[in-house]
Amino acid sequence: MHTEHHERERVARQMKTSYIFLLLNSMLIIPLIGNLSSNEVHWGPGDYVIACCMLNVLGLALYASNRYVTNIYFRYGLFAVSFTIFLLIWAELAVGIF
Repeated sequence: MHTEHHERERVARQMKTSYIFLLLNSMLIIPLIGNLSSNEVHWGPGDYVIACCMLNVLGLALYASNRYVTNIYFRYGLFAVSFTIFLLIWAELAVGIF
């Protein structure tokens, strides 16, 4: 009985993690719609691969911070740093601000 409860918790955690990564990767639909409906968005296959990798790395950073960091302030600090690094890299790749 005790191991059955742990198994259900493990499966629920895996499903939650899968949904988070699915949500992050579904954000790639936004530039796809823009690419199909506008002449101003010009994403090639490499752009989608890089964006997918960046979103998955962000998801892994957020997952690891949430799972392994117990101090709530340090956890939120890691969230903020992860998002900031993600946005800076994205801005650099998009328009070359640096």
